[in-house]
Amino acid sequence: LRSLSTSSSRSVDTMSYNDFIDLVKTKKSGPLVLHVLRIQLDNTAAKKSEERNAKQLPGIKQLLLRCSRTCGWSNAFAERVFRSYIQFLELKAIASDWDGKILYPPIPVEEMWRQHCWDIRSYYQICSNICKRRDWSIDYNPDAWLKMDDETMRRQQRETLERLYECFEDDAIDKEIWSC
Repeated sequence: LRSLSTSSSRSVDTMSYNDFIDLVKTKKSGPLVLHVLRIQLDNTAAKKSEERNAKQLPGIKQLLLRCSRTCGWSNAFAERVFRSYIQFLELKAIASDWDGKILYPPIPVEEMWRQHCWDIRSYYQICSNICKRRDWSIDYNPDAWLKMDDETMRRQQRETLERLYECFEDDAIDKEIWSC
């Protein structure tokens, strides 16, 4: 299939999107070969994106596994919570809420946050990436809810949701996670 799909000696893994378009324009391959090429290019792009994310966000795979194991979540649910968790950390950075007086996370996000703090290196790396500063982190206080009254907690949860909808597109918000 590879020899049929390209006129050069390059493999599909190194074929660029432009090479693929050129191949389609010259009509050197049939529809089945082009379909397989498109799938392989999509898979290659996804793999490169995954590798890039793994370098930028170390320890995430372990975090997802830990949360699945300790919280009883499916892998898919853990991934959804992770996306919401990153959104929450971004909101904390935007609001400069370093000490937890403005925003409060939904329960699954707080649980992932708690689990993530066990892996200090990974946690600080993510905080550095989000805060855009090497020496910053977002403090986590596991007893914060013990110190606040119900009205304060509700106010912080409302503030969190308001800021969430201001900063993120509606389709990027997992409403099930954020309603917990």
